[in-house]
Amino acid sequence: MTSTTTSGGIVAAGAAAYDQIATSRNPVTHADGAHLNFKLDSVSETFGGCSANIAYNLAQLNATHQLLACTGALDQDRFIEHCQREGMNIDGLLICEGQHCSRALIITDPEGHQITGFYPGPEPDAARWREHLGRRVTHCRIWIQSPYPTDLMLTGLQFAKTLPDAPLRIWNPGQYAEVLSQAELKTLLAESDWVVVNRHELSTIEPLLEHQLVICTHGADPVEIRHPDQAPEVIPVPATDPNRRVDPTGCGDAFIAGTVSHLVQHEAPFAEHLSDAVRAGMRSAAACLAERGAQVHRLR
Repeated sequence: MTSTTTSGGIVAAGAAAYDQIATSRNPVTHADGAHLNFKLDSVSETFGGCSANIAYNLAQLNATHQLLACTGALDQDRFIEHCQREGMNIDGLLICEGQHCSRALIITDPEGHQITGFYPGPEPDAARWREHLGRRVTHCRIWIQSPYPTDLMLTGLQFAKTLPDAPLRIWNPGQYAEVLSQAELKTLLAESDWVVVNRHELSTIEPLLEHQLVICTHGADPVEIRHPDQAPEVIPVPATDPNRRVDPTGCGDAFIAGTVSHLVQHEAPFAEHLSDAVRAGMRSAAACLAERGAQVHRLR
Protein backbone atom coordinates (compact mmCIF):
# COMPACT_ATOMS: atom_id res chain seq x y z
CA MET A 1 0.00 0.00 0.00
CA THR A 2 1.35 3.41 -0.92
CA SER A 3 1.66 5.90 1.91
CA THR A 4 2.65 9.54 1.68
CA THR A 5 3.46 12.39 3.98
CA THR A 6 1.20 15.40 4.19
CA SER A 7 2.24 18.85 3.03
CA GLY A 8 3.05 19.75 6.65
CA GLY A 9 5.14 16.67 7.32
CA ILE A 10 8.72 15.94 8.27
CA VAL A 11 10.68 13.11 6.67
CA ALA A 12 13.39 11.37 8.70
CA ALA A 13 15.55 9.32 6.31
CA GLY A 14 18.37 7.06 7.45
CA ALA A 15 18.95 4.13 9.76
CA ALA A 16 16.67 2.18 12.07
CA ALA A 17 18.74 0.02 14.39
CA TYR A 18 19.13 -1.95 17.56
CA ASP A 19 21.58 -0.21 19.93
CA GLN A 20 23.94 -2.17 22.15
CA ILE A 21 24.75 0.38 24.88
CA ALA A 22 27.60 -0.13 27.33
CA THR A 23 29.44 1.93 29.93
CA SER A 24 33.09 1.73 30.93
CA ARG A 25 35.34 3.27 33.57
CA ASN A 26 38.01 3.67 30.88
CA PRO A 27 38.08 7.10 29.19
CA VAL A 28 37.49 6.92 25.45
CA THR A 29 40.80 8.72 24.92
CA HIS A 30 43.89 9.23 27.05
CA ALA A 31 47.26 10.92 26.71
CA ASP A 32 48.59 8.26 24.32
CA GLY A 33 45.51 8.08 22.12
CA ALA A 34 42.38 5.90 22.12
CA HIS A 35 41.92 2.84 24.29
CA LEU A 36 42.00 -0.42 22.37
CA ASN A 37 40.40 -2.50 25.13
CA PHE A 38 37.47 -1.71 27.41
CA LYS A 39 36.26 -3.32 30.62
CA LEU A 40 32.48 -2.82 30.48
CA ASP A 41 30.47 -2.02 33.60
CA SER A 42 27.03 -2.41 32.05
CA VAL A 43 25.42 -3.44 28.79
CA SER A 44 21.86 -3.24 27.48
CA GLU A 45 19.97 -3.34 24.19
CA THR A 46 17.61 -0.56 23.16
CA PHE A 47 16.06 0.71 19.96
CA GLY A 48 18.02 3.24 17.93
CA GLY A 49 19.24 4.36 14.53
CA CYS A 50 19.44 8.11 13.91
CA SER A 51 16.37 8.47 11.72
CA ALA A 52 14.33 6.18 13.97
CA ASN A 53 15.45 8.22 16.99
CA ILE A 54 14.25 11.38 15.26
CA ALA A 55 10.93 9.74 14.34
CA TYR A 56 10.49 8.59 17.96
CA ASN A 57 10.90 12.15 19.22
CA LEU A 58 8.61 13.54 16.52
CA ALA A 59 5.93 11.04 17.56
CA GLN A 60 6.40 12.14 21.17
CA LEU A 61 5.88 15.74 20.04
CA ASN A 62 2.81 14.87 17.95
CA ALA A 63 4.55 16.12 14.80
CA THR A 64 3.43 14.75 11.45
CA HIS A 65 6.32 12.65 10.21
CA GLN A 66 7.44 9.65 8.20
CA LEU A 67 10.36 7.33 8.88
CA LEU A 68 12.24 6.19 5.78
CA ALA A 69 14.66 3.37 6.53
CA CYS A 70 15.55 -0.22 5.70
CA THR A 71 14.92 -3.10 8.07
CA GLY A 72 15.99 -6.74 7.87
CA ALA A 73 13.18 -9.29 7.76
CA LEU A 74 15.24 -11.72 9.88
CA ASP A 75 14.99 -9.69 13.09
CA GLN A 76 12.73 -6.67 12.56
CA ASP A 77 9.69 -7.90 14.52
CA ARG A 78 10.60 -6.38 17.89
CA PHE A 79 11.52 -3.11 16.22
CA ILE A 80 8.23 -2.93 14.30
CA GLU A 81 6.22 -3.68 17.44
CA HIS A 82 8.08 -0.95 19.31
CA CYS A 83 7.48 1.63 16.57
CA GLN A 84 3.78 0.84 16.40
CA ARG A 85 3.47 1.02 20.18
CA GLU A 86 5.14 4.45 20.24
CA GLY A 87 3.02 5.92 17.44
CA MET A 88 5.83 6.23 14.88
CA ASN A 89 4.86 6.40 11.19
CA ILE A 90 6.70 3.45 9.64
CA ASP A 91 4.86 3.17 6.33
CA GLY A 92 8.10 4.26 4.67
CA LEU A 93 10.16 1.25 5.78
CA LEU A 94 11.77 -0.89 3.10
CA ILE A 95 11.84 -4.48 4.34
CA CYS A 96 14.78 -6.50 3.01
CA GLU A 97 14.40 -10.27 2.98
CA GLY A 98 17.17 -12.51 4.29
CA GLN A 99 18.96 -9.67 6.12
CA HIS A 100 19.42 -8.35 9.65
CA CYS A 101 18.61 -4.86 10.90
CA SER A 102 21.27 -2.24 11.53
CA ARG A 103 23.29 -2.38 14.76
CA ALA A 104 25.14 0.25 16.78
CA LEU A 105 27.70 -0.66 19.44
CA ILE A 106 28.12 2.31 21.80
CA ILE A 107 30.53 2.62 24.75
CA THR A 108 30.21 5.65 27.03
CA ASP A 109 32.99 6.72 29.41
CA PRO A 110 32.59 8.50 32.80
CA GLU A 111 32.84 11.94 31.14
CA GLY A 112 30.03 11.19 28.70
CA HIS A 113 32.35 10.72 25.71
CA GLN A 114 31.38 7.89 23.39
CA ILE A 115 32.96 5.53 20.92
CA THR A 116 30.57 3.96 18.41
CA GLY A 117 30.73 1.12 15.95
CA PHE A 118 27.94 1.03 13.36
CA TYR A 119 26.73 -1.76 11.08
CA PRO A 120 24.41 -0.12 8.50
CA GLY A 121 22.37 -3.26 7.87
CA PRO A 122 20.48 -3.70 4.60
CA GLU A 123 21.86 -1.49 1.82
CA PRO A 124 19.73 -1.35 -1.33
CA ASP A 125 21.39 0.17 -4.34
CA ALA A 126 20.64 3.79 -5.17
CA ALA A 127 18.15 2.91 -7.90
CA ARG A 128 16.06 0.72 -5.61
CA TRP A 129 16.13 3.33 -2.85
CA ARG A 130 15.10 6.06 -5.30
CA GLU A 131 12.22 3.92 -6.51
CA HIS A 132 11.12 3.26 -2.91
CA LEU A 133 11.19 6.98 -2.08
CA GLY A 134 9.15 7.76 -5.18
CA ARG A 135 6.45 5.32 -4.10
CA ARG A 136 6.29 6.52 -0.52
CA VAL A 137 6.72 10.30 -0.48
CA THR A 138 4.97 13.01 -2.48
CA HIS A 139 5.14 16.00 -0.10
CA CYS A 140 7.04 17.21 2.94
CA ARG A 141 8.13 20.54 4.36
CA ILE A 142 11.38 19.40 5.96
CA TRP A 143 13.59 16.50 4.87
CA ILE A 144 16.12 15.32 7.46
CA GLN A 145 18.87 13.15 6.00
CA SER A 146 20.57 11.26 8.80
CA PRO A 147 23.84 9.28 8.58
CA TYR A 148 23.55 6.48 6.03
CA PRO A 149 25.68 4.94 3.27
CA THR A 150 26.94 7.67 0.97
CA ASP A 151 24.95 6.89 -2.17
CA LEU A 152 21.73 6.54 -0.17
CA MET A 153 22.25 9.88 1.58
CA LEU A 154 22.87 11.54 -1.77
CA THR A 155 19.85 9.82 -3.32
CA GLY A 156 17.65 11.03 -0.48
CA LEU A 157 18.81 14.63 -0.67
CA GLN A 158 18.52 14.73 -4.45
CA PHE A 159 15.06 13.15 -4.36
CA ALA A 160 13.89 15.73 -1.80
CA LYS A 161 14.84 18.48 -4.25
CA THR A 162 12.30 17.11 -6.76
CA LEU A 163 9.37 17.33 -4.34
CA PRO A 164 6.80 20.16 -4.66
CA ASP A 165 7.37 23.41 -2.78
CA ALA A 166 11.11 22.81 -2.29
CA PRO A 167 11.28 21.30 1.21
CA LEU A 168 14.10 22.40 3.50
CA ARG A 169 16.86 19.78 3.22
CA ILE A 170 18.80 19.21 6.44
CA TRP A 171 21.84 16.93 6.43
CA ASN A 172 23.25 15.41 9.60
CA PRO A 173 26.41 13.56 8.51
CA GLY A 174 27.17 12.12 11.96
CA GLN A 175 29.93 9.54 12.02
CA TYR A 176 30.20 9.66 8.22
CA ALA A 177 31.73 13.15 8.39
CA GLU A 178 35.18 11.76 9.15
CA VAL A 179 35.11 8.74 6.82
CA LEU A 180 33.86 10.35 3.61
CA SER A 181 36.28 11.69 1.05
CA GLN A 182 36.53 15.41 0.39
CA ALA A 183 34.77 14.89 -2.93
CA GLU A 184 31.91 12.98 -1.29
CA LEU A 185 31.50 15.61 1.42
CA LYS A 186 31.46 18.40 -1.15
CA THR A 187 28.83 16.61 -3.24
CA LEU A 188 26.56 16.00 -0.25
CA LEU A 189 26.96 19.54 1.03
CA ALA A 190 25.96 20.88 -2.37
CA GLU A 191 22.62 19.07 -1.95
CA SER A 192 22.01 20.42 1.57
CA ASP A 193 20.38 23.64 2.70
CA TRP A 194 21.23 23.25 6.39
CA VAL A 195 23.78 21.06 8.17
CA VAL A 196 23.61 19.87 11.80
CA VAL A 197 26.93 18.72 13.27
CA ASN A 198 28.84 18.56 16.53
CA ARG A 199 32.11 20.38 17.07
CA HIS A 200 34.25 17.42 15.94
CA GLU A 201 32.23 16.90 12.76
CA LEU A 202 32.37 20.61 11.96
CA SER A 203 36.16 20.53 11.92
CA THR A 204 35.96 18.02 9.05
CA ILE A 205 33.44 19.80 6.84
CA GLU A 206 34.20 23.44 7.67
CA PRO A 207 36.65 24.07 4.79
CA LEU A 208 33.99 22.88 2.32
CA LEU A 209 31.05 24.97 3.49
CA GLU A 210 29.57 27.48 1.05
CA HIS A 211 25.90 28.53 1.22
CA GLN A 212 24.76 26.22 4.00
CA LEU A 213 23.34 27.31 7.34
CA VAL A 214 25.16 25.33 10.05
CA ILE A 215 23.89 24.35 13.49
CA CYS A 216 26.79 23.15 15.65
CA THR A 217 26.31 21.45 19.03
CA HIS A 218 28.95 20.72 21.63
CA GLY A 219 27.47 18.84 24.57
CA ALA A 220 26.71 21.21 27.43
CA ASP A 221 28.47 24.11 25.68
CA PRO A 222 26.42 26.67 23.69
CA VAL A 223 24.90 25.81 20.34
CA GLU A 224 26.27 27.93 17.50
CA ILE A 225 24.17 28.89 14.50
CA ARG A 226 26.23 29.97 11.51
CA HIS A 227 24.08 31.86 9.04
CA PRO A 228 25.43 32.21 5.49
CA ASP A 229 24.64 35.93 5.34
CA GLN A 230 24.89 37.27 8.90
CA ALA A 231 26.90 37.03 12.10
CA PRO A 232 26.89 33.72 14.01
CA GLU A 233 24.40 33.29 16.82
CA VAL A 234 25.28 31.55 20.08
CA ILE A 235 22.57 30.03 22.27
CA PRO A 236 23.55 28.78 25.76
CA VAL A 237 22.42 25.33 26.83
CA PRO A 238 20.38 25.46 30.06
CA ALA A 239 22.09 23.82 33.03
CA THR A 240 20.82 20.37 33.93
CA ASP A 241 20.94 18.42 37.15
CA PRO A 242 24.17 16.33 37.03
CA ASN A 243 22.26 13.49 38.66
CA ARG A 244 19.92 13.38 35.67
CA ARG A 245 22.66 13.07 33.07
CA VAL A 246 22.33 9.36 32.47
CA ASP A 247 23.20 8.61 28.85
CA PRO A 248 23.99 10.91 25.89
CA THR A 249 22.99 8.28 23.30
CA GLY A 250 20.52 9.81 20.87
CA CYS A 251 20.63 13.32 22.36
CA GLY A 252 21.70 14.84 19.05
CA ASP A 253 18.78 13.17 17.28
CA ALA A 254 16.37 14.38 19.99
CA PHE A 255 17.79 17.87 19.51
CA ILE A 256 17.16 17.76 15.75
CA ALA A 257 13.61 16.46 16.22
CA GLY A 258 12.75 19.08 18.81
CA THR A 259 14.15 21.80 16.58
CA VAL A 260 12.31 20.82 13.39
CA SER A 261 9.05 20.07 15.20
CA HIS A 262 9.05 23.73 16.26
CA LEU A 263 10.07 25.00 12.82
CA VAL A 264 7.35 23.12 10.96
CA GLN A 265 4.69 24.98 12.95
CA HIS A 266 5.72 28.18 11.13
CA GLU A 267 5.81 29.41 7.58
CA ALA A 268 9.08 29.72 5.69
CA PRO A 269 11.66 31.15 5.87
CA PHE A 270 12.39 28.80 8.74
CA ALA A 271 15.62 30.58 9.71
CA GLU A 272 13.55 33.41 11.19
CA HIS A 273 12.26 31.01 13.85
CA LEU A 274 15.48 29.11 14.43
CA SER A 275 16.52 30.57 17.80
CA ASP A 276 13.34 29.43 19.55
CA ALA A 277 13.44 26.16 17.62
CA VAL A 278 16.95 25.41 18.90
CA ARG A 279 15.76 26.01 22.46
CA ALA A 280 12.94 23.53 21.85
CA GLY A 281 15.55 21.08 20.58
CA MET A 282 17.56 21.54 23.78
CA ARG A 283 14.53 20.55 25.87
CA SER A 284 14.10 17.33 23.89
CA ALA A 285 17.82 16.55 24.20
CA ALA A 286 17.72 17.11 27.97
CA ALA A 287 14.85 14.64 28.31
CA CYS A 288 16.80 12.07 26.29
CA LEU A 289 19.93 12.63 28.39
CA ALA A 290 18.02 11.67 31.54
CA GLU A 291 17.30 8.12 30.32
CA ARG A 292 19.40 5.19 29.15
CA GLY A 293 18.76 4.68 25.46
CA ALA A 294 17.59 6.93 22.64
CA GLN A 295 13.93 5.88 22.55
CA VAL A 296 12.90 5.70 26.19
CA HIS A 297 12.25 9.29 27.36
CA ARG A 298 8.87 10.98 27.29
CA LEU A 299 8.07 14.41 25.90
CA ARG A 300 4.35 14.44 26.58
